[in-house]
Amino acid sequence: MALVTSCSSAAPTAKAPSFAGAWGYAKKCDSGHFLAIMLEQRGNHVTGDWSEGTNLRGGGGKLEGEVREAKLYVRYCSDDGEAGYAVCPAFSGVEDYFALEKGALVRYQKSGPRYERDVALHPSSKGHQVPFDTKCMEEEP
Repeated sequence: MALVTSCSSAAPTAKAPSFAGAWGYAKKCDSGHFLAIMLEQRGNHVTGDWSEGTNLRGGGGKLEGEVREAKLYVRYCSDDGEAGYAVCPAFSGVEDYFALEKGALVRYQKSGPRYERDVALHPSSKGHQVPFDTKCMEEEP
């Protein structure tokens, strides 16, 4: 009687990390800066809303993206066309990616052929303020 064993050489499919939820960034100095995003995720596909600005002006719109190799690559559209993106529902090409790092959602902005680390967003919930970024370029009055 021969013993037959079966081995699968297929690697298990890695589950995409979850980017879902509300995320926020805030800075009071350097003319202020805020960024808020709300993400919904189904498998590797992510959709959501964004708003970003300074103490002087801001904008918002929608985003959509895909998780690849633990990074969320996103495309944006703008509610009013003022943020440098196409007016919704037309989306821009892939602009940025986000990565989860130590409990934060870090944005890497596309700069030519490279991506540069930008801001770290924190989980956001109604009634709770996200921690302020205290790295300032200018002295506060």
